[in-house]
Amino acid sequence: MLIILIILFIILIIDFVVVTIVFSNIVLEISDCEISYNDNYIEGLLIKRFKLNVYIYIFKIVKILKIEILKNSIEVLGFKININIEDRIKNKKNLYSSIINKIKEIRKNKNIINTENLKPIISNLNLNISFGTQNPILTTFSIPTISFVISLILGNFIYRFKDEKYTYTIAPKYTNTNSLNIVLDTKLTFSTLKLLIFLWQYKKCQKLKIEI
Repeated sequence: MLIILIILFIILIIDFVVVTIVFSNIVLEISDCEISYNDNYIEGLLIKRFKLNVYIYIFKIVKILKIEILKNSIEVLGFKININIEDRIKNKKNLYSSIINKIKEIRKNKNIINTENLKPIISNLNLNISFGTQNPILTTFSIPTISFVISLILGNFIYRFKDEKYTYTIAPKYTNTNSLNIVLDTKLTFSTLKLLIFLWQYKKCQKLKIEI
């Protein structure tokens, strides 16, 4: 009898995990975020404000986990961990080149990796960008290009378009220095199952690369 109860308990746990994965979503809510870069900054990259809430929902309504990430701390289930995100980004000298290489690798293996699984639903967006370069002409002509790219991205990811929920502005800064300031407030929703499929496909490519 005890063995049967244990087996039933294990089956219930497995069912719960499967239901959680299949019917859950991961929501990233970025608010009060401002990041700046300027050639004149001694520190280069400067995170002025940052707040990221990560939620996991079942059936889109039942919240089972919340993770709050601030500029100087991470809080999970009431436990707070002090961590400086800005310092960690600066210390990773090869961070940007690593990200670019991973993007190239994903594009190269698009027959195996389905990038559609990585697409989020953007339910709201408030984005303000101001930037400048050492060349004022380049700065001026970059604005329509950046605007086009943002519009293209939003056209693919926006969920139930409402003008008041999706706004962005791009402003030039003619200071003869390379500078960038981004203020962001947005909410992204990912399917947990699709994310796991994407990660599995990516790991599969890594394994094939090692075998070759």
